[in-house]
Amino acid sequence: AWAKGAPQSTSGIRYRTPLGNHLRNASIATFEECTERRRYEPLVFKFGRRYARAKGGHVQMAARRSRCSGHHSTAVGLSYTRRARRYRVIDFGRTKRGIFGTIETIEYDPFRNARICLVKYEDGEKRYILHGLGYFVGQQVISDEQAPVFVGNAMPLSAVTIGTQVHNIEMQPGKGGA
Repeated sequence: AWAKGAPQSTSGIRYRTPLGNHLRNASIATFEECTERRRYEPLVFKFGRRYARAKGGHVQMAARRSRCSGHHSTAVGLSYTRRARRYRVIDFGRTKRGIFGTIETIEYDPFRNARICLVKYEDGEKRYILHGLGYFVGQQVISDEQAPVFVGNAMPLSAVTIGTQVHNIEMQPGKGGA
């Protein structure tokens, strides 16, 4: 139905041209829904990882001397540090109740396979939320118990009509969605 190598406008997935068997049926994201390449720095922190180390910093596995790997690891004998991964703080619980927010940007997040949206609320605060199908820049969203059933609004499951598509559901009340 579609040409291999051409982006699909609905899903944002492009199938690679099979130049060899390793690329046959391979697909990559097109990032066509993303509107911003730069992250909003106040909602980002450096995600440092300790491989094979407990809280005290001692090596747990004795196969190598220091067991450093991944982003922002200093290899033994090397004086440089690699770029660290930056974790975006996301409001899974949509805890700003009763305040309208406007979606400013749709961004790529390397920590999850869903896109994220930067929302600016009426009081000036900005937060990241998960991007759902149908979100667009400039859309008004609200999180409230009496919120209308529109794409982007958050409400209790008891207020959602039957047959409505949902995402970011809380498994335990008060813990936020996942």
